[in-house]
Amino acid sequence: MTLTFSYEIGQVKVLNKYCNLQELIMRMENTYLRYFNDEYFAGFKNLKELRIFGMERIDAEWLKSLHNLELLELTGSIRNISVLETLPKLSKILFKRGKFRHLDELTLFNNLREVAFISNTPCHYDTNQIQLLSKFGSNLTTLKISKHIIGMVGAECISKLISLTNLEISFGGITESGARKLCKLTNLHSLTITYDTIEGGTSHLIDSLPHLTHLDLTRNYIFDNHIRNISKLKNLTSLILDVNRISSLDEISKLETLNCLKLSGNHIKDVKPLSGMKFLRILSLSGNYIMPNTKYGLSLGLASSNIGDEGAKHLASIPTLIELDLEEANLTEEGIALLSNIKTLKV
Repeated sequence: MTLTFSYEIGQVKVLNKYCNLQELIMRMENTYLRYFNDEYFAGFKNLKELRIFGMERIDAEWLKSLHNLELLELTGSIRNISVLETLPKLSKILFKRGKFRHLDELTLFNNLREVAFISNTPCHYDTNQIQLLSKFGSNLTTLKISKHIIGMVGAECISKLISLTNLEISFGGITESGARKLCKLTNLHSLTITYDTIEGGTSHLIDSLPHLTHLDLTRNYIFDNHIRNISKLKNLTSLILDVNRISSLDEISKLETLNCLKLSGNHIKDVKPLSGMKFLRILSLSGNYIMPNTKYGLSLGLASSNIGDEGAKHLASIPTLIELDLEEANLTEEGIALLSNIKTLKV
């Protein structure tokens, strides 16, 4: 059972009747902290997932009775974080938009499998704090960091977490040198590095991480030559390269296992190379200047692509097209009429 609600603190005791609740999402915008204590959670013995939003400060003492808790997501600062180590099943912790300076304590948690730091302060950790990233236990498989400048020092520390299978870094100050450090994470299956400048480091990542099934390098100033070896990723099923400088699909089209491809905001004109990608189910090309020779689809994102009525004729000939985004695609009533005849298209 899952319950989501917003409330005044005086109403929280009513929840104790939900003794079998397993997932709870609490929006606490109107909460008075001085009235809050551990008794409010005492009845949730079976709770597995807890998400608390809107509180500026949270005391981990309030949660000490949640012995079945597996996932904790918090917005705001936290006190007495060491109490969480006593929760035997807690393996996933996500901190968002708070003041967080407890990396030293968090790295002592032996059961952690997933940790996320998103938009916390300070956004610039000092070198000593960044170096603590390498201290996480061998059980950690997922690490997510967003809007924290960790730079090459952070990348080098993360590279020591050899058990990682999923790594997500956004606005992390990861440059080409930092990307080269991450090549040591040979167990990665999913890698996301967005809003950075890894550029030439892309080719090294591709060569060193053969097991990747998901790769997202949105907004990294990547050109065609940076991904010339991408066809080596034989297990890749999802590729996102939005807002880069890619103009050719020749190498990408060799990824026969892809079912999701997103290339919005690039310099692509010809999508003919995609015609042989039989497993592709999601394709987004918004913000490109697609020439009117589109011959493949199923789910197409072509907003701002200027395909015009001529391109609409080719889209109308795709027998399996089910989803289509053509906002600002330079269509007249004639082109719209052609597309309206596609029987498989969902409206």
